[in-house]
Amino acid sequence: MVQNISHTDINTQAKILAPLSGPKTAWCENISMAKVHPNPKPNKPRHFIREWRKHRGMTMEQLAEAAGVTQGSISQLERGQINYTQPTLEAIAKALFCSPADLIMHTPDHAAADDWMARFFRERSLDELKRIEQMLRAAFPEETALKTNHK
Repeated sequence: MVQNISHTDINTQAKILAPLSGPKTAWCENISMAKVHPNPKPNKPRHFIREWRKHRGMTMEQLAEAAGVTQGSISQLERGQINYTQPTLEAIAKALFCSPADLIMHTPDHAAADDWMARFFRERSLDELKRIEQMLRAAFPEETALKTNHK
């Protein structure tokens, strides 16, 4: 059976038991009943809005105007003090000429590498792609074996 024990009851019990347990300890005098926050807000934002804004050479004010939000909102978002909403993320992405996924998945530098590779493969003919595939399979036989075993 669970008993309801109040803050006063705990302090009273601690004072009664203190002489029995040896020297008086500070924790017996004032037991705190403060709220515990099990999931504190992370210090670092989980997006790359600041990196994308700087990559485009925009100020917070310019981005805010282009996205239809306040400069304070952009500042708070970039510092991780507030979370974004889907409509805000989409407006910011449009203003930064990227996708919402870009803002939350990777930095502009990483996106540039992805863009280059995608463009490289898109510009190749089917014959060139087949030759590239053969070269890659020859260069990485262990990767090829892993992929073919899972098919």
